[in-house]
Amino acid sequence: MTSDSLDRIIQIARNQYGYDPGSYNPLSNLTDNLKLLAKIDWNIAPNHHLTFRHNYVDASQDEGITRTSYRFDLSNRRWIFKSVQHSSVLELKSMFGANLFNEARLVYTRVRDKRQVQAQPFPEVNILVDNRYNVYMGIDRFSQANALDQDLWEFTDNLTYLRGKHTITVGTSNQLYRFSNLFIQDYYGAYEFDSIADFEIGKPSRYFFSYSLLDDPKPRAEWTAYQIGFYAQDEYQATPYLKVTVGLRVDVPIYPDKPLYNPAVPEAFPGYSTSTTASGNPLWSPRLGFNWDLSKGARTTQLRGGTGIFSGQTPFVWISNQYSNTGMDFGRVDKRNLPAGCFVPTPDPAAQPRPGTPLGDQCGLEPITTTEVNLIDKDFKFPQVWRSSLALDQQLPYDLIGTVEVIYSKTINDVVFKNLNIVRTGTAQGGRVLYGDPSFNGSTERKDPRFTNAILLKNTDKGYSTSLTVGLQREARAEGLSGALFYTWNRAENVNNATSSRAISNWQYNEARDVNNPELGTADFEVRHRILANLSYRVTYRQRFATTVTLLYEGRSGSPFTWIYNGNANADTRRDNDPVYVPASSNEIVFTSDSPGGWAELNAFIESEPSLRKYRGQIVPRNSARAPWRNLLDLQVIQEIQTMGTQRLEITATVLNVLNLLNDDWGKIRYAPFNTVRLMDFYGYDDEGRAIVSFRPIEDRDDLFVTDDLASRWQLQLGVRYTF
Repeated sequence: MTSDSLDRIIQIARNQYGYDPGSYNPLSNLTDNLKLLAKIDWNIAPNHHLTFRHNYVDASQDEGITRTSYRFDLSNRRWIFKSVQHSSVLELKSMFGANLFNEARLVYTRVRDKRQVQAQPFPEVNILVDNRYNVYMGIDRFSQANALDQDLWEFTDNLTYLRGKHTITVGTSNQLYRFSNLFIQDYYGAYEFDSIADFEIGKPSRYFFSYSLLDDPKPRAEWTAYQIGFYAQDEYQATPYLKVTVGLRVDVPIYPDKPLYNPAVPEAFPGYSTSTTASGNPLWSPRLGFNWDLSKGARTTQLRGGTGIFSGQTPFVWISNQYSNTGMDFGRVDKRNLPAGCFVPTPDPAAQPRPGTPLGDQCGLEPITTTEVNLIDKDFKFPQVWRSSLALDQQLPYDLIGTVEVIYSKTINDVVFKNLNIVRTGTAQGGRVLYGDPSFNGSTERKDPRFTNAILLKNTDKGYSTSLTVGLQREARAEGLSGALFYTWNRAENVNNATSSRAISNWQYNEARDVNNPELGTADFEVRHRILANLSYRVTYRQRFATTVTLLYEGRSGSPFTWIYNGNANADTRRDNDPVYVPASSNEIVFTSDSPGGWAELNAFIESEPSLRKYRGQIVPRNSARAPWRNLLDLQVIQEIQTMGTQRLEITATVLNVLNLLNDDWGKIRYAPFNTVRLMDFYGYDDEGRAIVSFRPIEDRDDLFVTDDLASRWQLQLGVRYTF
């Protein structure tokens, strides 16, 4: 993208619309935080100890600016993420005789998060330049009205009883959550333009707008959740060399508040209701583990492992979508191809085009109110996996320890999203499922015109993860050399990565042959190959001094990504989520007359790229390609000084990413934004069902990726600690 294009966009915004979008100059992002910790310990009695501690965090971070190979944000899009957190913990530890003790903990956490807009409020504007690059100005559509208040009460009690070879623990862990969520996407409006010329005459290719249907212009979704948990565990010393642990846990999420009921939903989608919640569905987690000293006391050979069902931290943000998107609180507009003059350059929500108003009629909006609804399956359960592991630790010569470990996880409950309001209309090249008329922007066939989208959250049992780790280590010692070297191979597949807090994003940004029936694909978080190494040397001298020098290395496979079209090849509402069909020959593809490259250039690139060559005649699977390998090296020096008695001063200096300090071209982390790379522009299918595309020859594969600004720079951290 040229600076001339950016200059022209800025001039139009300033001179024609009276808005200063900022500049395209380099930026510095700031991160600030203040942390305070207070703690009081009280020995109430010889066997009873009470602790109170309070943590305070006041943090802020500059956000909102994205600049990649295909996207450029002007500077006035910046906003600041503000977070203030108070956390108080009251803990009582008690002993009752020699074999019974109890630990009780009461926690209150208060979190206040908000997105603080810095620039003049303005609708989000996305301008397509040369049919390939996107320039953004105005306030991010998801940050125009965004704040979250959270209050959490937690009570945990663990009672442990020692009897013979058994250590028995029974307990309960219960949480009460209170949420107050202000989230109105497109509160000022959001506009897309297919060219700079269209921006100049105010002719949007797409328009988004959300507005309150209630008396409150900024209604919050306020709701409560409980999670009740009970568990029991027995650590059994079966023999002097074998310990077996068996346990059972159950967690039950409960939602006492019902989302608003929308009577239009069961009419349009029988069997579903906005007031449905997945309350009271228990999560059972049995577990079994063992640790076996095969050397019978010599501690030279250890076999360990286990199997069980595990649940992660409860992601209530997915549930919040049902309370925020009932269709009774907000009207939503998602309209394509508006006429000239329908761009309203003001942040006043009342001035934006909406259904049933003269301006709305002029801009072609249907007179009925449209809205988005988020629904949930009544039997939905939070994610769970069945995980099994087996590991062997072996003492080797030269004080080395060798380790081999295998971990396998099988999905029991994971999440998948479906849009109930789009209609399947056919199939296209490679078996791609269509939901309307495919083209560059596409036209989606919707089931009910009263709704833009109806996103259903439900479960799937598809997915797994396997990892194999081998390594050698020499444990740290008072003086001399220590270190470790580990290699891990990993394979992980799922049907949806669920990386967003928004249901619509989790549905639409999931590259698949059929967006409403996604297949297994490589997970975003998979690291296929990983090498971890560290080497330390510690020396003591003059009785009071010690110096430790450590090198830490991590080498890992680049993050996975999907080759996609720039265009709406399945007419599912988005032009940036469709994996490409890799033509087997020149007879399976049609190039536009103005395409910079043709079959010779595309075919040569396919042959040079294994992740494309492998899938000729097919649609590429999700995340079947890789960004470049990553190498990171850190250096740490610790100086210890004994002062008085056992008191000690410790000074630490850490250089992160030493490779980048040595050479500006080293230590760079390159990745594909949103785990996708646009290979071709898509414009539709010809009469024979062949994709019509435009291809720009790729001279250097590395140019397809973005450099992580912070992680790719060397950094220096200094620390001081005094122990007494």
